[in-house]
Amino acid sequence: MEDIEDKILVALQELERWQNRKIKVKERLERNDADIMAESIIKIIQNPELGNKLSYNARNKVEAQYSREVVIQRWQSVFHDYL
Repeated sequence: MEDIEDKILVALQELERWQNRKIKVKERLERNDADIMAESIIKIIQNPELGNKLSYNARNKVEAQYSREVVIQRWQSVFHDYL
């Protein structure tokens, strides 16, 4: 049982490190930090699997948020609120 708890603790620590790194990267990108942007582009070029994953996730997000059905529902809601 202790082995599982140790693994969970290690996983949680790793998750916290990734979250902190993600926040730092986001902050640097928001400041228009050219170095982090260049590092990110190089990382994607060197890792096609990562590029494919990012592309796939971005497409799914756009399709989910801006599909015809979603946009129609949003406009209907706006018109309903004002009529």
